Amino acid sequence: AVAGSLYDQDFIDRKDNFTSLSGEVRNMGSITAGEVVMAGSSVANSGRIHAPEGLVVMAAGPGSGVELSSRSGGVSVTVTPGGSGANSYAYGDLAGQALLLSGVVEASRVEAHAETIDVSGRVDASQVNLGNFRSVGQSAGSLSADTLTLAGSYSSESPPTVELTSSENGIGNLQASGNFERLSVRSKGTLRVSQMSSESTT
Repeated sequence: AVAGSLYDQDFIDRKDNFTSLSGEVRNMGSITAGEVVMAGSSVANSGRIHAPEGLVVMAAGPGSGVELSSRSGGVSVTVTPGGSGANSYAYGDLAGQALLLSGVVEASRVEAHAETIDVSGRVDASQVNLGNFRSVGQSAGSLSADTLTLAGSYSSESPPTVELTSSENGIGNLQASGNFERLSVRSKGTLRVSQMSSESTT
């Protein structure tokens, strides 16, 4: 489900290149598929998304775009944030730029991109990539991943913050790039950290 625009030529060429995300996308039921895409000005999952061998993409932000393309036997995900900068979202009310994960997401790979990402449900995947954010918060629930990748919106004036501190988290490897005002990640098992910027703070 994508609340955005698809150019005629992209449709003819079978290119999943959606632009100008402008509507709200919500899942309150149960979805089972090999690939799930939810993209809009805001995205919320309070239901269950089950793609055990596949990809789940969630992208939120007014004016943003998302493109899916096949590459080397897999799927490449490119998210183009809205706003004036290459990595900036237009400011507005929280509902207009938030990704709310209060339900269950099960997949091989999860891509989540939004200015504000809130995890209060359960996310379980081999690989979880969080990107283009200014803040990631966790009020409850759990995030389980062999590898968690963090790539926030880069701004010297307002570095992003990450608070993934549930005692139920199970993260094997953390890869973080860029500078962070605060980076706090908790895991109940051994947590390996790699590719961390020397200017990042924890």
